[in-house]
Amino acid sequence: MALSPELICEVYSDSSRFSSRVVQVPKSTAGEAYIDLLPLSLYPPIHRPYRKVLNNKLYRSTIKPFEPKRRKLTAEWIDGLFANGRCDFVHECVEQL
Repeated sequence: MALSPELICEVYSDSSRFSSRVVQVPKSTAGEAYIDLLPLSLYPPIHRPYRKVLNNKLYRSTIKPFEPKRRKLTAEWIDGLFANGRCDFVHECVEQL
């Protein structure tokens, strides 16, 4: 698992060893099961224009103004789960995205 900044940079910069197209771990169990999600499945230099557009929208200074609304919506969502007294995580969380 890459947790240090050095290892993260190594993983991100070495598309020959680390693929975003094969999503199964270990990679050997995936066979030919590839996922083509743009821009996730693209490698440099083809992915750069996509990354530039996305990165500009994800800077902390860009998303910070939305934090109060995100917190409010998240709290309301969690309160709704508590009100039910139970949670089917896949149905009530994952499938809602």
